[in-house]
Amino acid sequence: MAAKVVSADTIGPDEAIDEVANSHWAADPTAGTGAAAAVTGAAGAVTSPAGASPAGTAWLEVRFPRPTWFDTVAVVAPVGATDAPQGSKPTVEYRVEVERDDRWAPILPDHHLDRVGLHRIARVQAKRVRLVLAGREIGIGEFGIYDEQG
Repeated sequence: MAAKVVSADTIGPDEAIDEVANSHWAADPTAGTGAAAAVTGAAGAVTSPAGASPAGTAWLEVRFPRPTWFDTVAVVAPVGATDAPQGSKPTVEYRVEVERDDRWAPILPDHHLDRVGLHRIARVQAKRVRLVLAGREIGIGEFGIYDEQG
């Protein structure tokens, strides 16, 4: 996904769709949620909130120029984020939502953030897709939206 950075932030939401293994997006812990920023490009835009969610949650939104079909979602943890002691539980959970009739509808229920979460879902068309995260030290390495059947 080619994108132009609008934010000067070095760990902004644009890092979640850049397809670079050692980059990542992290929510701003001082804001209680993700810092406001946006990315624009041929494939869409990515935004994250500033103070729009309760403490401990954050989200990234991908806005496509037109409704786009997809059937696979990938969520990748930042490099080193899953290097926790053996037997410890992941500290971040996520779900994926799409906008339908001006409301957010879940298409992928809650999952724990692991190294790579690759999810095949029922094929859906949407212009806006949101990744909602909850937990401590919220961040992701990549958020991918793919149409494998199309």
